[in-house]
Amino acid sequence: MSPVFAHGQLRLYLLSLLDEAPRHGYEVIRALEDRFGEPRSAEIVWKPKSSVPIDEEAGQKLLRMIEGLEDSDDVQNVYANFEIADEILERLSA
Repeated sequence: MSPVFAHGQLRLYLLSLLDEAPRHGYEVIRALEDRFGEPRSAEIVWKPKSSVPIDEEAGQKLLRMIEGLEDSDDVQNVYANFEIADEILERLSA
């Protein structure tokens, strides 16, 4: 299925909505749903503005810690801002 908007057009549509009147986030979402229907899926994702490169030794410790956190029933989500080379990740995952 092709996207509803071409590149940059969604931004223009959102700016026109905000130009009509100030709106809160959920008001913008409702306006989009009224115009285009409900989305198939949507989620808010926090993406880091910077990341930290790590070596194999630190990667091993970090991945072990993340695995432990994810296994905990008290933890809902785990976020991190590290970069690890694919080759290192493959070795650690094996």
